[in-house]
Amino acid sequence: MAAVLLGGMVLVAARRFRWLTASGALAGGLVGLAVVAGTGWFGLLPLLFFFVSASALSRLGSDRRSRKGERTGRRADQVAANGGMAAVVALAALAGWVPAGHYALVGAVAAATADTWATEIGSSGSWATWSVVGTGRVEPGCSGGVSVPGTLAGIAGAAIIGAIAAGLDRPVAGSAIDGPAGWLAVAVLGGTVGMFADSVLGATLEDRLGILGNEEVNVVCTLVGAATAWGLAGHLG
Repeated sequence: MAAVLLGGMVLVAARRFRWLTASGALAGGLVGLAVVAGTGWFGLLPLLFFFVSASALSRLGSDRRSRKGERTGRRADQVAANGGMAAVVALAALAGWVPAGHYALVGAVAAATADTWATEIGSSGSWATWSVVGTGRVEPGCSGGVSVPGTLAGIAGAAIIGAIAAGLDRPVAGSAIDGPAGWLAVAVLGGTVGMFADSVLGATLEDRLGILGNEEVNVVCTLVGAATAWGLAGHLG
């Protein structure tokens, strides 16, 4: 109940600050309930950190670049694209897919965090930015563009998710992860691989070919992060 109340308070604040639309708040509530049901505080706190930090960075970036279209808050589809995978793997953990669901959740949230931090920090300055598919320099904020500050920011965001998971770590039957270093590795690698997968798809299937939209690319980002974390966890411990 305490976790549900905290999540509810964050949603109310998000509506107050217009970080979420009404549909986004509803989607966020459903995602949060699924995560709490499947993993409790272990999943909720990393998810809340992602949401609050991503919303703050996006709002600062919007104010700085005067992108008025972004000031109404995230819609339901955007919330689902970033948090839906966490909800799915949390429900899988509830259904008995433990500890794999915990690993996958950390990887999914780390990937969403890394991608958002890299995008917001990477597009906030005039530093050199290159296309991830090797076609030369591009403008900061361009789909598929990568920069050193943006990449480092993404890795840092993923590491914080790992640190939160490590702080909340508790014995899980069948767990292959041994201690904080394991959770940090799962989060950093899952987040980094997911972040670069997002960049590659953004530069190709989204920007060049128009096959995928931004939300679909974000879903794949979190899926790759979850799969990477799950696969890595099996080799730790």
